[in-house]
Amino acid sequence: MEHSTRRSLLALCLLPLIAMGMAERARAEASLAIKGYDPVAYFTFGRPTPGRLDLQYLWDEHVFRFATPEHRALFMALARGELVEGDPMSWLISDNRLYIFAKPVGAEVFQRGLAGNVDKANERRHLISNQ
Repeated sequence: MEHSTRRSLLALCLLPLIAMGMAERARAEASLAIKGYDPVAYFTFGRPTPGRLDLQYLWDEHVFRFATPEHRALFMALARGELVEGDPMSWLISDNRLYIFAKPVGAEVFQRGLAGNVDKANERRHLISNQ
């Protein structure tokens, strides 16, 4: 086979793959949440922080990016409503109730939106106890 024919054939084979990759990137960019900033960093770092391309999570038809793997893991657990094993060294007492978190950052994040988070925790507790 001639060199130019091989190149043309290779280009024809690669075009669909390139087009699919471009379409996927466009879709991800179109649904990028908070312009790529890490939603957990507002709580843990106390400031807007750009997320990394390699630390993404697709949730509720939006792509969320995170500055650290820990932020991504925390977000994923919360988004899924997962119960995770608590760390006895990461705790908080609020209104005579004990809250134990999986990671040290959990108590800090929980306190920032305390009233709403207490309501969510109570709702999840009731859902789990009724299963």
